[in-house]
Amino acid sequence: MTRLEEIWFEKIIDTYHRESKRFCMEEKDRFLNPIGSSYRESVKVIVEELFGSFSGKKVASALEDMVKIGCLHGYSYSSKEGYIALLKNVIREYLKENLDKEVKRRLDELHSEEGNIFGKTKEKIERLRKRGISLIRHGRPK
Repeated sequence: MTRLEEIWFEKIIDTYHRESKRFCMEEKDRFLNPIGSSYRESVKVIVEELFGSFSGKKVASALEDMVKIGCLHGYSYSSKEGYIALLKNVIREYLKENLDKEVKRRLDELHSEEGNIFGKTKEKIERLRKRGISLIRHGRPK
């Protein structure tokens, strides 16, 4: 992972409870830690695509994986919160990089897409709950 990917991953995992956070950070086995592994993979894809060729489908798929995991663990989305807002903050605060217009446009596009994915995912979760399918949330405070 690049330093940007590491910092963003750590900030995402920081939103979890202490025990879950430690496990997600330390356990590298994909089978034992599917949440941490999925976040790591998604973070890598999004950062690579953001600064590279930017395949919209590839990025949307990675972002969707993150949002689905988050929704099942109490993640809430607003225009000032979310994974992409967190990435913007990491870039601004830690890397202090001046981003070109294209990367800024891509970030804005991703932020908007995150909101769309969040809305669809929450609707699906609600439909499942109404059908009596239990979705257990744990590991993440509200």
